[in-house]
Amino acid sequence: MRKFFPLSILLFLLFSCGHESDSFIDAAGLYNIYNVKENVYDATIVSVYDGDTLTLKFDYNKPKNCVTEESVRLIGIDAPEMYYYTLLEPEYYAIEAKNYLSSLVGKSVLIEFDDVSSLRDSYNNLLAYVWVDSKLLNKSLIEQGYAKYYSANRFNSDRMASFASADEEAQRYRRGMWGD
Repeated sequence: MRKFFPLSILLFLLFSCGHESDSFIDAAGLYNIYNVKENVYDATIVSVYDGDTLTLKFDYNKPKNCVTEESVRLIGIDAPEMYYYTLLEPEYYAIEAKNYLSSLVGKSVLIEFDDVSSLRDSYNNLLAYVWVDSKLLNKSLIEQGYAKYYSANRFNSDRMASFASADEEAQRYRRGMWGD
């Protein structure tokens, strides 16, 4: 019995801790799969329109008044315009921003809605923060110079302060669109 007890504890630890569970808490402290937090949902990136707008497919539960696939405008950023429906050429760094987002197609993400703003913009896009591999995609786009901080609308002030700071740093270090 004494030899069995330590062996059973070891086996329990190996099998209970050695595999991925059905849920996780990412670096932001968001609990995903079972949507414990009402404004956080599991989704997959399906397609990309431009550097700040993409299409997501909700994996499990979808938000109230939403369909399974939704166009999402990333909160707090403004990427250069592609100008699809005009004769104008894409703005400087628009193609690079779109290509970067396009490299994420098929990735599982968390979509989080702002606690201050409305759910949709004037074009009926969902307004959201998107978490990829435990990183806030909205902020990452600013940090890498694919987009700039967009302050025209009212969003969560703490998040917007961190976006403004990321924008200043990207400009200072001449990243992405801020480079030569």
